[in-house]
Amino acid sequence: MQRIPDSYTRAGTMKRSGEGIVLEIGGGTYYLLKSDCVLLSSGQSAGLINNSGEEEGCAWLSPVREAKKKDLVSNLHGRIYVVSWREVQRILNGQVHLAKVLEYAMKDRPGIPPGVPFLQK
Repeated sequence: MQRIPDSYTRAGTMKRSGEGIVLEIGGGTYYLLKSDCVLLSSGQSAGLINNSGEEEGCAWLSPVREAKKKDLVSNLHGRIYVVSWREVQRILNGQVHLAKVLEYAMKDRPGIPPGVPFLQK
């Protein structure tokens, strides 16, 4: 499979918190609870919580940058954000303190809605 080039821009950071991880994106702060990371590992999605404790977005694991690589993918306000799942695990294990959050900007393709990751053979 050949990857069609898309673009990524740095959108924020992710770091460990007492109960999981914190994503700081575009002036907003969002939380992914450590217990929800177990959901991600089993193929389910998890909610991203804002400072008010309300669910404001959704996160799941998906191969975005490469066919076999899993990434933490988040949808917040119609934008797609990506962090390597390896980096998420390293943060949760205390091996690193900070990781980059990238915004995924998909190039327009006929017949494919914007924001849908696409791999071409």
